[in-house]
Amino acid sequence: MFCSKCGTEAGAGAQFCSQCGSPLAAATAVGPPDRGDDEYVEAAIGPRNTEYYLRKFARFGSGGGYASWNWPAFFVPLFWMLYRKMWLWAALYFFATPFVFVMLFSILFITLPETAAAVVGWTIELAAVFVVLPMYANALYYHTVQGRIVEAKSRPVERRRQLERLWNEGGTSNAAWVVLLLVPVPIIGILAAIAIPAYQDYTIRAQVSEGMNLAAAAKAAVAETFLNTGVVPQDREDAGMSRAATDTGGKYVSSVDVFEGRIDIVYGGEANRIIAGQVLSITPYGIQGGGDSWSVVWRCGLSPIPAQATHEISPYETGTIEPKYLPASCRPGNAEDSAEPSKQDQKEKP
Repeated sequence: MFCSKCGTEAGAGAQFCSQCGSPLAAATAVGPPDRGDDEYVEAAIGPRNTEYYLRKFARFGSGGGYASWNWPAFFVPLFWMLYRKMWLWAALYFFATPFVFVMLFSILFITLPETAAAVVGWTIELAAVFVVLPMYANALYYHTVQGRIVEAKSRPVERRRQLERLWNEGGTSNAAWVVLLLVPVPIIGILAAIAIPAYQDYTIRAQVSEGMNLAAAAKAAVAETFLNTGVVPQDREDAGMSRAATDTGGKYVSSVDVFEGRIDIVYGGEANRIIAGQVLSITPYGIQGGGDSWSVVWRCGLSPIPAQATHEISPYETGTIEPKYLPASCRPGNAEDSAEPSKQDQKEKP
């Protein structure tokens, strides 16, 4: 005797199917009627939400496009994949997704400014997880089911055995509920291990940028002094600024000093302990144009000498901050102010 609902063979005298629980009163000794491929699809989907997936699969099979929407894949994608026994997709989602996004953010932070890299990276990540995946989740399940059907049909056994195999390998898995309770802990740990260092690096770069902004007034004073006198100022007072370096400070910067034309930014206050007490140096270089025309360009941190510089006019120092925390213009291979000097840094030197 066979169950008319799922095709499972029942024991003698059984009144209900041991697999799906359906009454066996309508069962016959010759098995369920042959309903073509629909029966294979139903067996692979199982008794949960069968009609929903049958409608979606019918549209996919008729060329209606693969875009749809799956709410479980939006809220709990990993659980949904495991619940539907999509083992390969679940493994790829769990293991490959963090790696892909780490690589993505690494590339973006190398090629784009920090803020733009963060915006682009998070936009791509959120769109992939919360838009693309749930929109094409039903299509992924459709192809998974089709693959199981092809494999079952390829076995040289009678149709009933093929349906039994689909019923056992398809359907849903209660193990997903265990994963739902246990997986969030390591996932949170993995995401924290990735996100916390990246966020810390981002905040430190933002703190370093404050120093660059505060140094703008000192840069203008140094350039003006050099263009007016022909020599760089020896200190802040010589540049027309107040004597104390601590007069220029901010939330993350304790002082901005001038030493023989070079500007030294010292970080402190509420700055991260990694850069607290560290120094970023900005060094001026002279450009002699036609006649007595001079201008000033700046070399920040570990960047190379500006290509247009013709004269060293101050002692060069890199500072003590690690390169990964520096603005892009201050890292090796990048020259700050590589474009033409601004008008305020150009003048005929006496």
